[in-house]
Amino acid sequence: MVALMAARAHTSAIGTSSPDRLAAGHLITTRSSRIVTADGAVARLLRRSIAALVQKPLAALIEMEDRSGFRSRLALLPDAGRIEDWRLRVRVPDGSTIEVVVSVDAVDGAAGTELRWTLVAVTSTTGAERDGRDPDAEVSLFGRELSQLAHELNQPLAAIITFVRGAQLRLRKGELAQGDLETALETIAQEALRANAIARNLGQRWRST
Repeated sequence: MVALMAARAHTSAIGTSSPDRLAAGHLITTRSSRIVTADGAVARLLRRSIAALVQKPLAALIEMEDRSGFRSRLALLPDAGRIEDWRLRVRVPDGSTIEVVVSVDAVDGAAGTELRWTLVAVTSTTGAERDGRDPDAEVSLFGRELSQLAHELNQPLAAIITFVRGAQLRLRKGELAQGDLETALETIAQEALRANAIARNLGQRWRST
């Protein structure tokens, strides 16, 4: 609880810094993302009770297609120390998806390294709100598609950055083995191919309209 209070104090301005962001919630997980403690704000954000969240892997709440990138980036977090403005899509009990902006710190806890998370929901426009479009609707729709593209590209690009920085740090410490380097390079290549596929698919969709 003390750790959750410290996390709230560190991020108290996040919930009010932007009109399209809601109040911040906080939780603590193990390195593997299993939730140890959660506060009421994050329970409301994720639309689950605190009891339903504790001991549940956070990765299990992430949108299926984002989980690979989530786990890849999480694996290097202890070396990176902190990740900020990490955008994730989370599945809630009614089957819909919400977008959250995450900051996470790797710290030494009583039982070893623990991860302290701050989650802030980002509001989105629903289909009902798009009914009765005004003359600027097409421009607005184009802007939303670009925003979605930015989100989808952010996942593989963020993973690439994390792997590169983690490899650089371990290289400077003399801790990067040949096998680890090959694994990092292969993951970077896969994430780059994923980003390329996202951009290519969007281009094909635009050309077909």
